[in-house]
Amino acid sequence: MMITKKLFIVLIFNNLLFHTLISQTLIQRIKDSYNTLDSVSYIEDIILSYKEDLIIRQIVTDLEELEFRPTYHHLGLIQRHKIIDSLMKEISFSSKTLIEENFNDFITTVNAIPIHFVLNLKFEKNGYTDQHSFFQPDTSKLLFNLISFDKRNKPQFYVFVVWGKFVEYHYDVFPTFYRRAGKNVLKIFKKILRKNPEYLLNCDNLEGGNTIWYVLNDEIYVYRIMQMKKYKLDDYVEKFLLSKNDK
Repeated sequence: MMITKKLFIVLIFNNLLFHTLISQTLIQRIKDSYNTLDSVSYIEDIILSYKEDLIIRQIVTDLEELEFRPTYHHLGLIQRHKIIDSLMKEISFSSKTLIEENFNDFITTVNAIPIHFVLNLKFEKNGYTDQHSFFQPDTSKLLFNLISFDKRNKPQFYVFVVWGKFVEYHYDVFPTFYRRAGKNVLKIFKKILRKNPEYLLNCDNLEGGNTIWYVLNDEIYVYRIMQMKKYKLDDYVEKFLLSKNDK
């Protein structure tokens, strides 16, 4: 009887501890992702990935073959540079010149402006019973977007990465099909940056990218862009992601 009582107490304690750890998991993983970030190496990787993207528009077949080789993205920067240089030999002089001009402009811009690293999160509800497990930091080699803001906290430069792959970059204008969304983004970032958040986050596959995330005082907040409304993560999940059957 005494053993059963002790076992029951241990199980209760372990259960409480388990749920406490789960609730801390996302914020801790976010911190871990930032703590292990080597900003210099990461920007070098972004720059190289941008050049790869430029080249793929000229010699799609060769670079697509590389993309499907599982070892390619695990190669060091020097090895990848050598591969890219060899591919450049296959491009016409005029295309090569255009690539180099765009590439050099990109390098100059990235190195001349203050950069904010925006961690990408993945949303996957199926298979999870705890709402904090719906979201996980991306574990790809490229897991951060880059954003730069001017002195008035207006976004002036964006570099987007999706599922670990460079996708696009833009000056000044937030890429959206809705003008209102673009205007709202400017207002939301100004509101967020005034608070001096610890981290900025992004979750591309949630609501079609209709959210901007940030961490402040160890709390995660979600801003809905079109609606211009802010929620703590738990409230957001409860209101928008949990069905009646889940509650």
